[in-house]
Amino acid sequence: MKAPADREFKLQLNDNLGITFKDITYGEWKAITAGSASKSDMGYNVILACIDSIYDQDQVYARKDFTLDELKEFVESLFSSDFEKLEAFASNMPTVHKEVELTCQSCGATETIKLEGLK
Repeated sequence: MKAPADREFKLQLNDNLGITFKDITYGEWKAITAGSASKSDMGYNVILACIDSIYDQDQVYARKDFTLDELKEFVESLFSSDFEKLEAFASNMPTVHKEVELTCQSCGATETIKLEGLK
């Protein structure tokens, strides 16, 4: 698995409001990719799945305490600059990767290829 070392799991939106994130599981990823009509829908659904909690000065609100519609309404109310930060977190999730050495059966030449992602 590979992920940027400097990933932030907390986004302070303003003095009073912030979001904490989590990485999604493989099962969540499979459900999102199977249920998304387009790449933009899939990206949006990944962002929603990455939200672990929302907090203000007084309280932390767990993801399980929101309906999906309430969470969507919250995300859609964000400034575009804040939404871009959500996108950045989702696009920097850990990925599965493996380097594989291949040998041509005819000539014996070798080549190393990198397999990455969950396709």
